[in-house]
Amino acid sequence: MLGHTKTRIAAVVATLALAVLTGCSSTSNSAGSSTGVDTSNGPSLKDLASNEQKLPDLSPVKTEAGKNVWIVSCSLEAVGCAGLAGDIKSIMEDHLKWNVTMFDGKLTPATYSAGINQAIVAHAAAIVLVAIDCSSVKTSLQKAKQAGIQVVSVAGFDCPDPSQGGGESLFTSADLGGSPGKQFGASGTALADYAAAQSKGKGKIVVATEPDFQVVVVELEEFKKELAKVCPDCTIAAEAPALGADLANGSAAAKLNSIVLQHPEANLLVALQDSQLPYVTNAMRTSTIKLPIIASGGTEADIEMIKNGTIEGVMANDTALSAWLVADTTARLMAGAPTIQIDPVSTLVDKDRNLPASGPYVINTDYQAAFPKAWGVS
Repeated sequence: MLGHTKTRIAAVVATLALAVLTGCSSTSNSAGSSTGVDTSNGPSLKDLASNEQKLPDLSPVKTEAGKNVWIVSCSLEAVGCAGLAGDIKSIMEDHLKWNVTMFDGKLTPATYSAGINQAIVAHAAAIVLVAIDCSSVKTSLQKAKQAGIQVVSVAGFDCPDPSQGGGESLFTSADLGGSPGKQFGASGTALADYAAAQSKGKGKIVVATEPDFQVVVVELEEFKKELAKVCPDCTIAAEAPALGADLANGSAAAKLNSIVLQHPEANLLVALQDSQLPYVTNAMRTSTIKLPIIASGGTEADIEMIKNGTIEGVMANDTALSAWLVADTTARLMAGAPTIQIDPVSTLVDKDRNLPASGPYVINTDYQAAFPKAWGVS
């Protein structure tokens, strides 16, 4: 027992020494602690919590087992890419009985192209791209089109988009709203409404961004537009960009922490996507300035972070719905049938509203029964 006592004393001494070296203890800046009149003019937290995602009627489509399908994901390490790609693979294998090959793009455009080229050589019937923009793989996509392979994309911009330099369409989007711009733009708008309401119209916001991903660039643009409209007294204290290289080498948290320390006036930290939360929350754990965190999201990990107080809340989408829509779009394209469109709707989830008892956020519609029924499978 004496040894344990010495250990405790040493730990206390070390903690005091660290406090002296860093100058002070941590400071908590809370957007929700503002006093006075709420000066935002957007939806209230109650309004945001009442939003509800709807599912259109699903027309039947004939599907065939045994199809050779490749999924080329931006990464199998990055949480957002890997999770969605894995869900798509499971649905295609378990329900449609397709033979699915998963390819890791390793956050590198040259590797994305290698994956598409391998799928062409393997005579894939369809290729699914996860978070890969057309401009980075245009030559390979042209080869896939010449080979008659259906290419389906989620969270990636097609070549005709101005951000991609223009040109012919080389894939079909399976994003909510029919395009990544609509899906992620809607997320940016909803998150700005949340930031305004959460801060009572007085947000001084640090926004964590990932400029290497065009979907996040679009989300940031719409976030700024909506924030200016609904929150005249809110300001963006700083943008904190994490590049693909930062995510790969683990430096994103340190970069974010450095930016937060430069802005002691900030009272809210916004992560545009929940895939950023691992490094965003790590930055807050090590920072001497503690900011409340909000994000777009809805995964089980997000829900657990709300429950344990790591983050305040999320503007939630049912993330599994996107995977089912990708599988449905792929099936309909291979069958020569029209694809369906689902308008994106985000719902506020925090400790007081819509918090699931367990698991991720899910919408009320039983789409996990509706899609297989439309496909004629179990």
